[in-house]
Amino acid sequence: SQVRIRAGEEPDWAALNASVEAAVAAKSDVLVTALRTPVWSEVLPLLWEAQRRHVFKAVWAVNVPWGGTCGGTGVDCGHVMGASQIANEQIVVYKDDLIGLTFPELQKSAFWPLDTSLAAGDDGSVFFWDVAATVSVFVQSLQQVFRFRPLPTDSPKSFLSYGTNYESVRSYLREGTLVGNTFAGPTLFSPLGQNAGRLPSTMQQSTAGAPALVFPSAFAAAPFVFPTPGSIQCPLNFYRNYSEAICPLCGHACQSCAVGMQWMFDEICGCSPGYFAPTSTIGEICQPCPVGAMCDGGLIPPYPKEGWYGVRGSHMFLECLESRCEGGHNFSCYDGFDLKMCDGVERKYYSFGSRLRTACPESLTDQILVHTCLILIVFATFVVLNFFLANNFDAIDLLLTSLQRLAIVSNLRLRWPQELFGLLVIFEIVLLDADLAKPDCVLSWTFAWSYWTQKAVLFLLWLSRVTPLAIGIWRIKARKKVSWRVALWSEGEHASHLWNKGVSSTLEVIMMMYPTLVKNILDTFMCRELPGGNSYMVADPNFQCWSPRHYAVVAVSILLVPCLVLGFPFFIGYALYKTQHAGRLHQDTALQRYGLLYQRYSPGTLWWEVWRQTQMGLLVTIQVFMWDTPLVQANVALLLFLFGLASHYYTQPFESVALNNLESAAYFMSCLWTLAGMDFYSSDFTARNTLLFLCLIGVCVYCLCAIMLAYVDVRGKVEASSATSKLSKAANKLRSEAAAACDGVSKLAHLGAPTPVGDPTAVAIGDAIPGGGD
Repeated sequence: SQVRIRAGEEPDWAALNASVEAAVAAKSDVLVTALRTPVWSEVLPLLWEAQRRHVFKAVWAVNVPWGGTCGGTGVDCGHVMGASQIANEQIVVYKDDLIGLTFPELQKSAFWPLDTSLAAGDDGSVFFWDVAATVSVFVQSLQQVFRFRPLPTDSPKSFLSYGTNYESVRSYLREGTLVGNTFAGPTLFSPLGQNAGRLPSTMQQSTAGAPALVFPSAFAAAPFVFPTPGSIQCPLNFYRNYSEAICPLCGHACQSCAVGMQWMFDEICGCSPGYFAPTSTIGEICQPCPVGAMCDGGLIPPYPKEGWYGVRGSHMFLECLESRCEGGHNFSCYDGFDLKMCDGVERKYYSFGSRLRTACPESLTDQILVHTCLILIVFATFVVLNFFLANNFDAIDLLLTSLQRLAIVSNLRLRWPQELFGLLVIFEIVLLDADLAKPDCVLSWTFAWSYWTQKAVLFLLWLSRVTPLAIGIWRIKARKKVSWRVALWSEGEHASHLWNKGVSSTLEVIMMMYPTLVKNILDTFMCRELPGGNSYMVADPNFQCWSPRHYAVVAVSILLVPCLVLGFPFFIGYALYKTQHAGRLHQDTALQRYGLLYQRYSPGTLWWEVWRQTQMGLLVTIQVFMWDTPLVQANVALLLFLFGLASHYYTQPFESVALNNLESAAYFMSCLWTLAGMDFYSSDFTARNTLLFLCLIGVCVYCLCAIMLAYVDVRGKVEASSATSKLSKAANKLRSEAAAACDGVSKLAHLGAPTPVGDPTAVAIGDAIPGGGD
């Protein structure tokens, strides 16, 4: 603000007030003024007025040294800084080289020019130190310049009238070298003509009303006070009370606020950072910031951190699954995620798996086409993996089972990194989950859709297995001209094996989908309260609990828990026990019905398949019922894997050594994957990239081992099939030759020729042909 006082002009007070107010509003650290005394005296009331809003850490005013009272403002100017050419503390120290006296000594000496004081007073105050110092520095410069130069003889008293002499003196003064010591101390001039021979003299107004020298420190009469006492913040939970301050920059008392509050303005305490006011009311007792929220203090309501979910007006915050909730003041989700807990799919996106989001095509036709293709591809993948690969190759079956375990662990809330999302989707494929390809672009998918669709997928897979068997039964009925009951149940030449295969296929479908079915059933019982006050399902935060739709799925799940969740392991265990107890394990009927449960196991470990299914059920139970404690989930799952590994090492259940080793590797991989998830969950874990690399390498190596074993199995089966084919061809040829020989013998007998007795050919033929005597 340029506020000037000139004769006949009024200062621009409005501009002055606006400038000071702008500095206060900006909460500036330092206020610098260069005002004449009448205007400066009007600034101090403004600082008094702004004291409760903001106190400057330093204020500079040229008025501080004036008159010894800061231009007459006295105590009100306390802690304001200023400067002077020299301070009284320095005047009494500096001696002039010309006469060897300090200025106070000069005033008392015979050299004091008393005649100059007559015009101004008896004390000679008009003759200031700076006048004496100016004369001294000029004389000392003449002495130095003309030390070895002769003065002109014609006019020695006016030698400076010569241009060269005058310029020599002026150049000497400007060249920046020390001229000499005067009453103002060491004197040399900068290119701007200012005395640079010593440090500036900086003063600060004391609370006693007089300025004190603070710099240079060698002459300091008082310590430098910075920041001003009035600007010092009070400790947490205290506010500044200026009621006893004697100047605008003077110290204050710190008045205690309630816990979690800090001074805001006047005597009002507001919430400190890390606290919030539940109803956003001034003076309200503050509460600690909720877990998962950020609190800026004051009356600003809490908002979620990144990775946490909340709603406006609620003080409850919940942690989201990986990389879904953006949080912040907007309570937003990342692109592709929407609805409660950011668990839904934004309408312009569709999901593939639980983690990946892709933008929907623009036209409805393209959207329907995309979803139809995805559903067909996923269903075909289910069929190929389980009915054509796992059903024929034990190594692939073990691989799919181990990947199901990894998929269940991957669904624990362990903050898996985005780099693994693609791999986790592959894991989800082997779970045969209907949610893998949801038609989000054309349909608002909820848990009810998922629940019933999962049952429909089970039925379709079962139907795809039993339909060919039903066609076979129909053909037998038509060819043999028997009843349906006979075609289905009769032994021997009819279709009893088709019924057995139907039972086997049903068991196979349930075994494949057992983990997903168990989770789908148990999820219906798990609800939690979300921000906003209502209760929603843990598995689907957008599906409200205890609504009519929820009661429907709960009623069905109550029936399925004893029938399927608990009943399936019990049924296969009971079937194996009854079959073994009856001694029918080797019979065709038992092999066709239950052979997939025990054929690949050693005789002493026929129950191993029951234990494998029980482990899957327990693992899913851990996932569903311990959802709110991820680390506890992971630790319990790890104990289950370790127990499974120990029991496997102890029993070695498979007849094949290679399958035993593959199963051991599967348990070991499950343990490592669980430990990796626990490390990813920890925010202090630093070797993240290394762990990612090890996880990918471990999964790839295990899959390659399983594929290699499957290849060896395929090669063995191909070689066995080839050998069987060759033996079959040789037997058929031998039968043909034997049949031809028998025809020859029959013709000879018909013609009356005697049959040779003891003919070696006849003996060989009879011995070589099964049933050759018939």
